[in-house]
Amino acid sequence: MVPAKRRNSQPTLAEVQALFEEWRENRKGRDPIPPALWAKAVALSKIHSINAISRDLRLSYNELKSRASAQEPQHAFIEIGAVTTIECTIEMEKPGGRKMRMCIRGACPDVGDLARSFWA
Repeated sequence: MVPAKRRNSQPTLAEVQALFEEWRENRKGRDPIPPALWAKAVALSKIHSINAISRDLRLSYNELKSRASAQEPQHAFIEIGAVTTIECTIEMEKPGGRKMRMCIRGACPDVGDLARSFWA
């Protein structure tokens, strides 16, 4: 039986751990961790917690968290102009014949809350 290929090329935590161990065994002195290894550790943060990765790979929690945070998309604040007023009519009817009709001008209310209140 031929093993199925993985759908993504993302290495597992165990595979990255093996790469770090190999690098640690072959490094000279106190060489910094290569960027490619950092990238693999950061990629794992999409699946595993920062704590688990830093513990298993023996990395600085704060350094890994900082690098992982830098990879997250930054959201910008966008100001939207004034919303125009709306007008709507909401009608509800219970099986027993009771009805509720509301004509609203301005901001639209939470229809879910209205329905829950009416049906209660």
